[in-house]
Parts: sequence; structure tokens; C-alpha cells
Amino acid sequence: MNISNDDMELEGNARYEGYAVELMELIAKEAEKVFNLRLNYRFVPSPNNQYGTYNNNTKEWDGMVREILDKRAELSVAPLTINYDREQAIDFTKPFMTFGISILYIKPQVEPPQLLSFIAPIKLEVWGTIIIAVVIVSVSMYICSRLSPDQWQNPYPCQDDYEYRENPFNISNAFWFSVGSIMQQGCDIMPSAGSTRLVAVAWWLFTLVIIASYTANLAAFLTITTLAETFTSAEELAAQTTIPYGCMVSGNTLEFFKNSEIKTFKTMWENMERTNKFVNSTEEGFQKVRDGSYAFLTESPSLQYKVNTDLNCTLTQVGAELNSLSYGIGVQEGDPLREILSSIILILNDRQVLLELYNKWWKAVDNKCMQAPTKGVFVFLLGGLGVAGVYLFIEVFIYSISRSRQDNVSICRMVSLWFKSSGKGVFPQSLNDGSLDQGSTPITYRSTRSTMANGNDTIANDLRHHPIAEEVEPLNGYSERVHGSTTADTFLSH
Repeated sequence: MNISNDDMELEGNARYEGYAVELMELIAKEAEKVFNLRLNYRFVPSPNNQYGTYNNNTKEWDGMVREILDKRAELSVAPLTINYDREQAIDFTKPFMTFGISILYIKPQVEPPQLLSFIAPIKLEVWGTIIIAVVIVSVSMYICSRLSPDQWQNPYPCQDDYEYRENPFNISNAFWFSVGSIMQQGCDIMPSAGSTRLVAVAWWLFTLVIIASYTANLAAFLTITTLAETFTSAEELAAQTTIPYGCMVSGNTLEFFKNSEIKTFKTMWENMERTNKFVNSTEEGFQKVRDGSYAFLTESPSLQYKVNTDLNCTLTQVGAELNSLSYGIGVQEGDPLREILSSIILILNDRQVLLELYNKWWKAVDNKCMQAPTKGVFVFLLGGLGVAGVYLFIEVFIYSISRSRQDNVSICRMVSLWFKSSGKGVFPQSLNDGSLDQGSTPITYRSTRSTMANGNDTIANDLRHHPIAEEVEPLNGYSERVHGSTTADTFLSH
């Protein structure tokens, strides 16, 4: 529970905010709804920020437990751990949260991410070898597809007597296939001949190993960028003597280490007692961690909340939780309200309301401390988009030069007309009829494949009068289109 930033303008319970405040609001609503019981309550901070510790010398309790025993408080809605000693003094409801003791430490200093850090997991020599492999495989795929009869296929399977055969693997598509495979994106053109399929299988196996190796090396590379050595568990913390550590001077965490029979925890308690590195409050412990080399042992809910809300991104939780404990609402011994509160907690837990409330105050906090070691990828993305834009203008310019000669118009006018009509998805076959200026329906810009029909005379005539293909002489071998679609080459069979 925290004091709201607007507490100077608010009064009563409205001055406070946090998990405990909202938990009590939910309990009050359920009590009125299910038990027809209205709870009137007022939040009061704990004296000296103590939860409740038994003093063996004075035989007295302090903190929240003392307030309940003296009947100055009816309930304790706080991170009050349920344990045997407290259970002998006051009663507890069913647990509303389970947790464990964790270690808070300052984040180790890490290497600042470099622009091209995503390349580092693989040596430059390997990157060069991969590029050479792409070229070799692409050329091999192109040669095999050209020489293999099975790769030349009928583009219109429904027309068995169709005289032309097409081969989709020109050199550009072969490179596209190789690059798409290593990027694990696939390709819309697949090999059909036995030789080309063998090349593809070998290439896919190569890319599988390369991608798996790169992913593993990248994960390892990102986890070893620390510049300072540190510990990763309670066992390592107990075994070293360089980093001091401690917990609150009173409370359940201290009692856990003090009464533990586990060797690691006994060693840690002896060290804390000898060095006297205890703190009087959790805030003091958090501040000591920020100030220097100090590990703070505390309960995980407060630790995780502090890590998630640390604007300086300097704190981190080290290792797993050391034990398993529970928070409960403390009430006066024999208070009949205990059963009602326990029933409400079970109801809220069954509806997963407690889980939603926990996520709101712990896991819903945006983590802005994550560094992006692969920001160079975004530079490559922007660079690729820029190169693509430049290449687009080159394509349009080259095509405009060709069409301007055909239609006897200036290059500037052709470029203007092309961009004007590209948004409509159509472009006239010829500008001589003025169709674009008169507003008549233009003819769709299409490839030579759509003009093919049965019979050599029809095909030759269509090709001869097609505005986007130069006339070619059909050979007994194969002929390649000069303009239009470059997705396939044709083979004339007799």
C-alpha cells in the first residue's frame, strides 16, 4: 500500500493506493453482496513500518501484530506472512498470495549494443561463405533447370496439344528461390525435375543447419555480454565473501535464515550476523542495493514490484525463490469475521480476481529496461526499403524510355502517365488512340502468356501485334521474351 501522489488533496482511504487497498475494496463488495454485511474500515499505517516480530527478552510483539493484540486495529491487510509464532498470537484468514524469499541485486553492467551486433554471432568469413553459397546454388539451380527436360512444363495443363513449354527458373528466379529458402520464407516457384530437387534438398539442409547455429549463437551471445562478474544463486552468494548481503532487522525473512537448518542458509545467517548488514526497512534495503555492491534478501512480491517500477533500470532479481510462504489477513483471535473473510478470499480466488489484481500491480507494468541489441536490423530494413524505391524509379525510367519511343511521346509525359494510371491498375496498349486522355476504358497491361492460343499462326500473329513484346522468330529450340512478364521462358515443341 502506497500513499497516493495526490494525498494532499484527498482524505481518508482515498489517500492510499495499491494492491492491499483494492483487495479490501473487493472484499467489502463481496461481503455486502454475498453475506449482506457492510464493512466500514479505515486504513492506518503500521507503527514504525514493522509487520510483527516477537521479542524473546520483553516477551512482547511489535508492529501490526501488536496493534491487533491491543485491539487498536481489527484487521491487518498487508504483506503479513503466516507463520507459527504469529498464528499463536493472532488468527489468519486463508492466504490471498503465495510467494518466496528472493535476492535483489543491482544489474550487472552490460556492453552497450552495437549497430551490427546481430552479425557478431557468426564470423565475417562465414557470412562471406554463405553469400558465395547463395550464388553457387542459384547458378546450379539455373543450369540444372535449363538442361533438365522435366523442368520444362506445359503452362496450360488443360490443353494437351499446346506447343510451348515454359521454364520458371530464369537466373533471377533462381536467386529468389535461394534467398527465400535461407530466409525461411519459401518461394512461389518450386523445382519439379529430379536434379533441381536434389539441389533444393541439399540447399534446404544447409540452410537448416545455418539458421539453427545462428539462433543458438545469438542466444548465447546475448547472455554473455556482462562486463562484471556476479552471482546467479543463493549458493554462489553464500560461497563468496566480496559482496555483502543482508535482510530486515526484524520480520519473517530474518526468522527464516535464523532458524534454518539448511547449510547454505545457515552460512548466510552467520555471515549476516557477523557483518551486521541488516536494514530497518525495505526501502532502506532497496536504496543500499542502488548505492553500491549490496544484495538484499526480501520477500518476492515487494522485490518484483520494485524491479518492475524501477525507472533507472538498475535492479534485478537473482535466482529462484528460496522458499514458499503465504500472505494472509490478520484478525483478532476468535474473531468471527475470520471465516467470512476466508470465504470471500476463496471466492475471489476461484473467479481469478486475485490473479487479475496481481497482474495489474506487478506484471502489467511496462518493462522499459529491455535493450535492443539488434537495432542494426532496422537499419538494414530501412536501407532495403530505400534501395527498393531507387530500383523502382530505375525500372519506371527504363520502361518509360522504351514506351516513349514506341508511342512518340516525351519521357517525362510517359513517366507522368505511368504513375497516373498505376493507381488504377491499368495502362493502355497504345497512346496513339488517345484513350487515356479521352477517358475511355484502357486495356489491362498484361504479359504475352495471355495472348497465346492453339496454332502457331495465332501465336505468331498475337506476338507480332502485341504492344509490349517485340516480334520474335519461333525456333525449333526455345525463345525468350524481350519485354513483358519475365517469370518464364517458352519452349516450342513439335
